[in-house]
Amino acid sequence: MSHAARILFVPLSVSVAACSLLSLSGCGSSDDSQQPVAGASGNSPAAGSSNASAGKGSGGKGGGSNAAGGDGSDTAGEGGSNAVGGGGSPPAGGGGPVTPVCNGQPQWTDISTAQINSLGGSNAQSYPGGVSGVVVNHLTGDVTIHIVGFGLWRSSNQGGSWARIDDGVIDKNGGRCETGWGLQYDPDDPTRLASFTLDGTAGYTADGMAWKGWAESGWGRNWDFGAVDWSADGAQTIFGVLHETTPRSLYLISTNGGTSWSAIDNNHVANMVGVIDSKTLIASRTSGIERSTDLGETWKSVSDVTPLGHVAIRFQSKYYVTSADGILVSADQGMTWKKQGTAIANTKMYQGPYFGTDENTMVVGTQPNDNVFGAGSSIYKTSDGGATWTKVADVPTPNNGFPISYAWYGSFAWDPMSDTYYTSAMSNPAYRLDCTH
Repeated sequence: MSHAARILFVPLSVSVAACSLLSLSGCGSSDDSQQPVAGASGNSPAAGSSNASAGKGSGGKGGGSNAAGGDGSDTAGEGGSNAVGGGGSPPAGGGGPVTPVCNGQPQWTDISTAQINSLGGSNAQSYPGGVSGVVVNHLTGDVTIHIVGFGLWRSSNQGGSWARIDDGVIDKNGGRCETGWGLQYDPDDPTRLASFTLDGTAGYTADGMAWKGWAESGWGRNWDFGAVDWSADGAQTIFGVLHETTPRSLYLISTNGGTSWSAIDNNHVANMVGVIDSKTLIASRTSGIERSTDLGETWKSVSDVTPLGHVAIRFQSKYYVTSADGILVSADQGMTWKKQGTAIANTKMYQGPYFGTDENTMVVGTQPNDNVFGAGSSIYKTSDGGATWTKVADVPTPNNGFPISYAWYGSFAWDPMSDTYYTSAMSNPAYRLDCTH
């Protein structure tokens, strides 16, 4: 059976957020001026608490600044070395099931620091340490995280133990996902996974088993986010946006599974991408939504509304993006777009929507402003297609340098089978939301 003909269930929740078009100068370069402390002590901030802290970690500060358009030679923590995954898979670990102590309110539990410590701790990681992305297989509940410098790791017991899954392909020379949309997946078959890695080897598994490293982009530091044509068995068409072009303006396209790349645009701000099929792309190029049926040679405007989400989400046969007006949906392969439901008062939808068992049950990641270092990110859920929204939790705030900000760095994932939520951002641990039932 081809992937295009498979029955679609619930999309795997992917991390990420989006930058406002009015603040793009901070989107790709704000990490370059910061020297965050990697790691965390393992304390669990309470959900909904703006002052909760997980404590400072044992990892040192990044050893150097990342020059815009640089060569990707960001140093690991002082005295540490870049972790490489090319020499075989590090041992699995994680210390066994992570059991929270519930105090009557939801709380975030650190599920990654034990595994990172088993790999040598935060000083063994490349800049800036921590976990830079999280996704969930909605069919099995398996969780996958991107451990900075050590590639992709999967847990089948909600973070109790971890095993590396990328055959040492991802992060051969260190690396991380810059944004929450750095990890992408096939919503029909969530074992097919792509890592749009920054400052390291990017790649994917087109069949859910064998991993392929992509050729370098030709721009020194690689990717912020991207999309893959999962409708084809070979998944050959890949549409990505490069890091720290100023403004963020360079799209690259591959039609041979990442073996080579061609530039298709450098005159517009690259705000959103999506791949409908091997020839059809959607994008937000500075403003609104445009559609191309010839791999970006020509474009047609299809909506005046500018998305806040960076990658279009597919559920069944429809495509979704978040915006300041709420959720936009296309039921005709991106040719037309309509608003669905309502916006959430006093905040903006950036990430998602990620779906449950039907199109009416979904979750989104929000933030009240477009500051990539801003506070106040939260997760909201609806069971009526977005007509009403209920807050699930605010994000943890461990103060490890880069915030869990759903406007750029932060990511979250949702397991609809057990109604379990996960979140992370580079320089921070991966967290699981506990004590919600």
